[in-house]
Amino acid sequence: APRLPGSPLYVRGAVQRWLEAGLLAPMPGGWDLAAGVEDDDISATRSLGNMVDDHLATFFGELGPAAAAAEGVLYRAALLGQRFDEVALRATVETRRELRAEVDRVLERAIFRGLIRADGAHVYSFDHGLVHEALLERAERSPDRQRLLIDTANGLQTRYGKDRADVAGSVAQL
Repeated sequence: APRLPGSPLYVRGAVQRWLEAGLLAPMPGGWDLAAGVEDDDISATRSLGNMVDDHLATFFGELGPAAAAAEGVLYRAALLGQRFDEVALRATVETRRELRAEVDRVLERAIFRGLIRADGAHVYSFDHGLVHEALLERAERSPDRQRLLIDTANGLQTRYGKDRADVAGSVAQL
């Protein structure tokens, strides 16, 4: 189930947070609590949603000046769906030169950081349903929301045609 709190995304996020905080130390064959760290120090729970938000903030923060373009690319990918086609994504940024130039880099970094995964030739999916949902929520709050929706609708129609009922339905749901 893509939204279970016991998911690998939660575990991966917790371990990453513990490593960054210096709570774990390498040992032969794995990890152990760092010197002076008690079990209670790592048992504080955080919601999976907060971990996803932190993960996205870290991802965009690492990109510095390219963060705005990365947001534009990933928001459009999220609007395409949990699973999206690279050709459709490229069609959504066709009129945005600054985004067009960043698609490859954003996809590579998003795969590297565990936000998306390749599902075949030129097809991707978000690694977790909550990553997809968080990006949709961010897109909804974006000052460029109208432009995002128009670009995504145009991209869907460019990629799949205007006469298909399923495409018309997807565009209408935007």
